[in-house]
Amino acid sequence: AMYKKWGILPVVAFCFTYIILWMTTLTSGDLATPVCYIILLAFATLFYLIFLLPVIFILRTQCSGNMRRAMLTVVTTDSFLYLLYGNYVLEHCDTTFAKDGFIAFFIAAVNLAAYLYLRFRISGQDTLRSLMLGLAITFVSIGIPMQFDTTNLLMMWATEAVLLLWLFTREKDRIFETGAVVLSVLTLVSLLLCRLLCENLADTGHSLFFNGNFLVMLFLSISSFVFAVILQRHRALFSEDHRLISYAPCNAVAYSIGFLLLYLGIWDDFHFHLENVVADLASLLAL
Repeated sequence: AMYKKWGILPVVAFCFTYIILWMTTLTSGDLATPVCYIILLAFATLFYLIFLLPVIFILRTQCSGNMRRAMLTVVTTDSFLYLLYGNYVLEHCDTTFAKDGFIAFFIAAVNLAAYLYLRFRISGQDTLRSLMLGLAITFVSIGIPMQFDTTNLLMMWATEAVLLLWLFTREKDRIFETGAVVLSVLTLVSLLLCRLLCENLADTGHSLFFNGNFLVMLFLSISSFVFAVILQRHRALFSEDHRLISYAPCNAVAYSIGFLLLYLGIWDDFHFHLENVVADLASLLAL
């Protein structure tokens, strides 16, 4: 397929290979042992790479619009099917490593490697390059909640939103702008739900300002300030028409959220470690 540029071959082979793999796994009782599941996972990993790399190679050449869309679909579907199958197999394996998020992070690493190869070794291919980076970011975002708790998830989402915003200022690709918006909204909604449910983000500790809960709120506040600073430094870009992230009012909103989160962190810490009356007075002074 790679030598002859046969785009249809990996597309057809991909569909039937996964059909056979799933049917074999689900219907064969003889395979229901930890060793067999590990062997199946090894084959699934090979299938994932086999259908990813040749398709990327073929996509670099000239091909019809329908075939190009079909192969882009294979690249995307291949990652999601491998994640689904890999997690199903790992649930039946008696392994010692942490299984949650392992497959998702592996897929993200492969797609990131493909993106870096296309970015620095191959000219053009903007769509394919953006797809690879988008898949890497997607599977990191999928793996984080599988691997970590709510606190780490919020911190990672906030960091990722800032990173995507910075990437947008460099690459000017709307996928980064959209990702920054989505992750920012997810972070704020998750934080709001935690506060409505009266859940602490981390251990409140015994020391004022030197505890997990305050440091997490401080981290989220700083992330919001960095987001605002990036908007300010690239004001001309974010002032263009039809921008998803518009300088006004997003810059002011980001600064406001940063100050609000910082104040909430201080308010929480005062009420965790001081008497109510003293905490209320100290919170007023903090304003």
